[in-house]
Amino acid sequence: MLYLIGIGLNPKQITLEGIHAAQACETLYLETYTSKYGEGNHSQLETILHAPLIPRNREQVEDAMEDLVKEAAHRHVGILVYGNPLSATTHVSLLMECVAQKIPYRVIPGISIFNYRGMRGLDEYRFGRTTTFVFPQEGFEPLSTFDVIVENKKTGLHTHCLFDLHPHTQRFMTIPEAIAFIESASHAREVDMHAWIGVGIAGAGNANEQWHAGKLRELKKMEWTHYPQSLIVCGELTPYEREALQTLTGNRWV
Repeated sequence: MLYLIGIGLNPKQITLEGIHAAQACETLYLETYTSKYGEGNHSQLETILHAPLIPRNREQVEDAMEDLVKEAAHRHVGILVYGNPLSATTHVSLLMECVAQKIPYRVIPGISIFNYRGMRGLDEYRFGRTTTFVFPQEGFEPLSTFDVIVENKKTGLHTHCLFDLHPHTQRFMTIPEAIAFIESASHAREVDMHAWIGVGIAGAGNANEQWHAGKLRELKKMEWTHYPQSLIVCGELTPYEREALQTLTGNRWV
């Protein structure tokens, strides 16, 4: 049997259901490429689970997907995923492979960054499509991620922008880098974004997580010291959202 287990944003956030499922497994793999803890490390999780974890990078999961599922035909295999396991298509593909090979599976949800975004007063029902910013490469800096923000704004909706990360090289996109991309894309698309309001989130799940709200150009100047980071570009703020956001972040803007 294959268990796909969400482990949250710090070691203490794994649910009782997740702990029980993990302890039922004979082998536990830790997927290391879609995110990382905002605070803590996998050694602390090993202590909680009383079991060793075997790290697996993207290639070791995606390229060996069929082998992982075949292993689950003979033993209980757990794949631990930061945050919530079904926020990435890789893990949906694992479940489809289980169905193809007639292997039973269970999914244990976990706390993700999406559970945090309403914590400073934004209405969960007023979020549009999520987008992910990737590190630009020479000759490749797609504007489609920026277009998602523009389309959401047309209907007054907020956009949660997730960031590219390469944990094996300890390279994590920052809020200032993402805003620099937005500025560049706005010039290319001839969109005026100078009055845009955003909410920066750094190290969600960390006791010292950072939250700041304000105009994007002001957020770009701030020092962000925790990871992973993400950015909410606000749509049309209701009066209640504006008041709550300014009160709960302690940031005020004109």
